[in-house]
Amino acid sequence: MSLNRYAKPLVLDPVFSRILSFVLLVIHFLSIAALFFPMHLHIAIRVVIFIIICISAWKFLYQYKITDIKTGWWKSHGEFEIELISGSKINAKLLPGSIVTEWLVILHFNCNDNKKRYWLLMNDALDVDIYRRLCVRLRQFSFDAETALF
Repeated sequence: MSLNRYAKPLVLDPVFSRILSFVLLVIHFLSIAALFFPMHLHIAIRVVIFIIICISAWKFLYQYKITDIKTGWWKSHGEFEIELISGSKINAKLLPGSIVTEWLVILHFNCNDNKKRYWLLMNDALDVDIYRRLCVRLRQFSFDAETALF
């Protein structure tokens, strides 16, 4: 990450992800459908589980607050400045356990407020070029973190 092309901060400002919404909707519908399979649960327990699933679906799909991170700026060497949904900005350090795939990125942070946070980013939530640059930086960062251990 010491190359000049990584000196420019990378701005991550995701939008609403249709893929993530669809996946969450399918998971909730499947869990409701599972309540109709023969089980040895009393009907009252099934009703309580149904209510919990509906509340979970409402929370994740309608409020869409999967994470408390709104925007992030990757400065350099795994140093981030993140803006929370509340509007406050904090500094965070990227942990090496982040996950990178062609359609999903999960970033793990150690924040200055002594909390560990994660940020789930789908490929349809970011611009194509920004997502590609993020994946390249993350792969380079994980390579640098692994080689630094040896």
